[in-house]
Amino acid sequence: MMWPPVPELGLDHDYKYAELQVVSNSHTIQCREWAAEHTVFIHTRPGQDERAAWLAAQVGAGVVGPSEEGW
Repeated sequence: MMWPPVPELGLDHDYKYAELQVVSNSHTIQCREWAAEHTVFIHTRPGQDERAAWLAAQVGAGVVGPSEEGW
């Protein structure tokens, strides 16, 4: 799996941090609080918040919280 290049943002493809994490019925990565919805966390290289926003926009979604380092 890899993130595709996004030339308009000056981003090359990236293999190392290309991960999605789906959390069922929670808004937190540790699943400590219940929610009626599911959350998808996009893991990217540190400092590439614009890639996460671009990826979310590809499926008609948006970023709903601040970036976090580590998990």
